[in-house]
Amino acid sequence: MKKYSNVYYIRKDSEFKAVEKAKTYKNDMGLDLFLYNQTIYEGHTGTQMCGADTDINDKIKNSIGIEKIKNRIQEIISEKGESPRYTRPDERKKDIFPHEKNENIIFAKDVYGKKHHYTGSITKTVSSFILYIE
Repeated sequence: MKKYSNVYYIRKDSEFKAVEKAKTYKNDMGLDLFLYNQTIYEGHTGTQMCGADTDINDKIKNSIGIEKIKNRIQEIISEKGESPRYTRPDERKKDIFPHEKNENIIFAKDVYGKKHHYTGSITKTVSSFILYIE
């Protein structure tokens, strides 16, 4: 099995674009599929497959055929190249999408153990309770 990074890429205007909020789309055909913006993409090529409301397993198995899909994936890789997801397998999300720490976020637990976070420029701590002041 070929090693790949945990960063997903879509093909946009003949270039690859890293996308942050993509999630693996499970399938029983051995394809690297992911879901981004209610659309299913193929991981090796970054190519859009179909909308999230489509039963892609059924469509490929009964209409198109898995071999035809795998052949088309290889053709796209030959024509346009493979996704950086596979050409840079050691790449990490935190390297591509650095998140700046917000100094104004405070995390706390209330007396019942429920977690809370507060954002704002002014906060006061009173008897282990955090109050938010706008």
